Amino acid sequence: AYNVLGNGLINGNRQPRFERIVQAIDADVFLFSECANTSAAAVKGLLDNWLPTGTPEGWHTHKDGDLVTASIWPQLEAWNGITRQTPVLIDVPTSLGGAMLFINSHLSCCGNDDGRQDQVDEVMAWVRDETSPGGAIPPNTPLIYGGDLNLVGYAQQLETLLNGDIQQTDQFGEGFPPDWDGTSWADALPRHTHAPLTYTWRSDGDGSYPPGRLDFLLYSDAVLSLERAFTLRTEGIPSDVLENNGLLSDDTEAASDHYP
Repeated sequence: AYNVLGNGLINGNRQPRFERIVQAIDADVFLFSECANTSAAAVKGLLDNWLPTGTPEGWHTHKDGDLVTASIWPQLEAWNGITRQTPVLIDVPTSLGGAMLFINSHLSCCGNDDGRQDQVDEVMAWVRDETSPGGAIPPNTPLIYGGDLNLVGYAQQLETLLNGDIQQTDQFGEGFPPDWDGTSWADALPRHTHAPLTYTWRSDGDGSYPPGRLDFLLYSDAVLSLERAFTLRTEGIPSDVLENNGLLSDDTEAASDHYP
């Protein structure tokens, strides 16, 4: 999950930074945000060049608003129209557990707590309906919800996502436990690779907020086991590790105000 700050993937000055970062991470699925003026085709072209899949079709990309979901596997279906959040069902091979649902998210910024609550209530109502019997998502489909949640205000927004605790029941219906076993989702809580810290946003020239964990990866731990999780901040990585991974010490802060 990576907020690339103002179409950073196609910014000529910052693009080499993103190339190094993306190659070092080497993910199978990327949830990019702040790509409002970046096409899905442009992201595909970059990833095909930076991280070739070795398949004829290359990377698969889907765009909705400022969100681009990219995967090395085909995308079976996508649901546009949910405010600032896009579910995409990805055809992960059976050997790796089968199809997975990824929800790419970029919730409203800053002091708009009411807007963020509307958005998380809306997406959780969608999850409730589509994972119920007769819904579009087959039982026990692994689910990952990730992105820039902009959580600088009320904790209830995270509680709603983790626990299905819908607040505006008149509009969105009753809450529910979102995981397949009737429990809450899990928080991957990625830490910096070389520091006991979890913040994913930092802007030293902006006095409005201190460094904070704005970007999240939540997942259905009833059917998924977490093997590894990390936040990449090159500014805190030893020089030999940077060199081994083809990174420069200032890459992440020069690329974006968010860390992947």
